[in-house]
Amino acid sequence: MGKTPKDYDRSSNKAVRAGLRIGEWRVFDHYELADGPHGMYVHAPRTYRVPTSEPWDREVYQLDYLYDRQKGFRPLVDTPALFLEFAGLMEEGEITQDVWLDWVERYGVLGFEGYGQTEDKWWANPRGGPRETLTAFKNTAWRANAVLRIYEAATAPDGADTAVLGDFVSKGGSPSPGMEGLGTFEGEETAPALTEWGLREAWRIVGNVLAGHCYPELYRLKDTFDRGWGFKSLLGAMYLQMMWLMTAASDSPRCKGPDCSKFITTEQLEQHADPGLKKKYRTRKDKQFCSNKCKNRWHYHYGGGKYSKNARRQRPS
Repeated sequence: MGKTPKDYDRSSNKAVRAGLRIGEWRVFDHYELADGPHGMYVHAPRTYRVPTSEPWDREVYQLDYLYDRQKGFRPLVDTPALFLEFAGLMEEGEITQDVWLDWVERYGVLGFEGYGQTEDKWWANPRGGPRETLTAFKNTAWRANAVLRIYEAATAPDGADTAVLGDFVSKGGSPSPGMEGLGTFEGEETAPALTEWGLREAWRIVGNVLAGHCYPELYRLKDTFDRGWGFKSLLGAMYLQMMWLMTAASDSPRCKGPDCSKFITTEQLEQHADPGLKKKYRTRKDKQFCSNKCKNRWHYHYGGGKYSKNARRQRPS
């Protein structure tokens, strides 16, 4: 039941336009692990040493800013499906230290460590710090997966998927001890009640992240102005994508697999230079299924190959 970047583009909010999604998130070349009060955490040191052929090491400085010719990472433009990727980590196996560090090296830290300002002026530190732990990363990935799958199940085209919703109701606690889980479900688990719970949970979780990690932004477009969105952390940027998904049209292409209603990921067209033009996406021509499993199931039930159900029935006994 996965959603796609195409959903984001169809949102009624003009802020979905690429010209109004220009925020950057700093990704450093080198990260290190350290022990802290909350466990092992990741951070980008201001300097680090690189071995050379000389008797001494070379010291490399990591600045807070990029040079004019260096390309920054714009998560809302460069990776419009980043929330989908993050939410899918839980379904690819255990999130190990290697998985965590691979994510950080590609996209940066999530942004749990602040600069120490007051709450109303809080801003995430892209260098990371003691709060940027593996446990926090795992719990946040679990929550992203939960909110996505719950929302998909509650808005399934053929009616709410009560099996998925009931499963999340029964295991609503966080897999990480001490971390906040899902909201409590009360009453009889009927389809309308489960759907209402699912929509309420998606609204609550996404709204809470947006309130703390995002803010409205005013952009100047030559002689006019328009509203957009800014983010204080990578987590905020990803949840803006989820917000656009929840406010997007519901006619995006879905997986053709039997009993599967996941949305199919799409490819991104090249960025328009004019910020007034709308960013477009296209579905990959070869992309009709969300996974090889669904593809194989479709060919077995409906295909005409020698391994299909119909072909096997026609074989002489």
